[in-house]
Amino acid sequence: MSLLVAGVVLAGLLALMALGSLIETTFIRLGRARAAGLDKAAGLDPDGNPGKTGLAVLVDDRDAVIGPAQVLRIGAQAAAVATVAVAAANRGGVVTVVLAAAVTAAATFALGEGVARRWGIEANDRTARRLARPARLTARIWPLAFAARALSWPARALGPRTRAEGSSDVVEPELVAMASAAAQASLIEYEEASLIGSIIELGDTLVRAVMVPRTDMKTVAKTDTVDRALGVVVDTGYTRLPVVGDDVDDICGIAHAKDLLSVKLAGRGGETIETSMRAVNFVPETKRAAELMREMQETQSHLAIVVDEYGGTAGLVTLEDIIEEVIGEIFDEFDSDVPLVLPLGDGTLQLSGRMPVSQLAEVLGIPVPDGDSETLAGLLLDLAGRVPEPGEVIDVGGTPMTARDVAGRRINFVTVPVTATAGRTEEPVAGEPAGSRPPASVRP
Repeated sequence: MSLLVAGVVLAGLLALMALGSLIETTFIRLGRARAAGLDKAAGLDPDGNPGKTGLAVLVDDRDAVIGPAQVLRIGAQAAAVATVAVAAANRGGVVTVVLAAAVTAAATFALGEGVARRWGIEANDRTARRLARPARLTARIWPLAFAARALSWPARALGPRTRAEGSSDVVEPELVAMASAAAQASLIEYEEASLIGSIIELGDTLVRAVMVPRTDMKTVAKTDTVDRALGVVVDTGYTRLPVVGDDVDDICGIAHAKDLLSVKLAGRGGETIETSMRAVNFVPETKRAAELMREMQETQSHLAIVVDEYGGTAGLVTLEDIIEEVIGEIFDEFDSDVPLVLPLGDGTLQLSGRMPVSQLAEVLGIPVPDGDSETLAGLLLDLAGRVPEPGEVIDVGGTPMTARDVAGRRINFVTVPVTATAGRTEEPVAGEPAGSRPPASVRP
């Protein structure tokens, strides 16, 4: 074999090997979501339009694309080494053949493997778009496809089972981590990464975590007059008030400020609100907040009464409560910004009883005992086994906490020595998360 012929054959084999390596690396790295996004940017349907090549179609059947590419790469590598070995054998001995084969193997790895793989990894989007048609063509070459299927049976027999159809390649924690990494790389803002994390977490948030508890609900009786109900609206700033019958567990409907004003302007302010109240929606406390938000959008309702497993009223939840779980607190003219943590100036910090247990661990930097409590007040009740007396000290993870403000069976505020925070909290912490904030029953 002449050197010219060997050189031409070798160049062709290197090109085929590079193509196989590019297809293999590119489509191993390309995810389903990214492929669908590239298809959409190119104006393709998710499944690919007739006559065009959709990346999502190739990624969905990844094995059918990667297998033939691997056979092409390995076959081209073997043929390249064999070509050089034959050409060297005609011009030298065994040493020449071995040296030529070694040099060819190194060159094929550097050019056909190293460079190709770097393009497939570092320029994945651009390479995927350009390789879509060659990848589909390679997958349709019958000898390559047949060899790939025949040689891959040990992997199918001994390897893990194929992921179930329709399952996700990326789990929620990975999405949050990806968003955080993107923010650190300045690809997106930190606020955007936080919003992505909040949206993902909302899918697992239960209604009881965002609801206003029954002890904070402002209600009116069904026997109250319109005039009195409007007085409650003015005093509280709430535009929607639950209407109760015999007690708070007997919710009859919802009194809306606009309906009350209409009746008042019609000169019927002395009527009972029972004639103008609206129907109420009841939801279980174990319902997911994201699902309830969609239902509220569909039914054009802004408030629902939350019931427990025994049918009693656990609290109420508004559309605003759910939205605040994603974007943070929304304060209007009637809201007071009550801080979760407030330095008192006497060497102690005042903690709100509604502080989430998770945030308590961040503020104090102490281990918090395990339990089902979601707030600091609930944690203290669990540890004490009863309602503590005002001024009573309870040990929480080695930190003494004093029940400073106890109203009836409710712990409003707790004080803790400043040294317990180890300097972690210097400013008042305001804007409590939804479900653990100051009473915020129903807003306009």
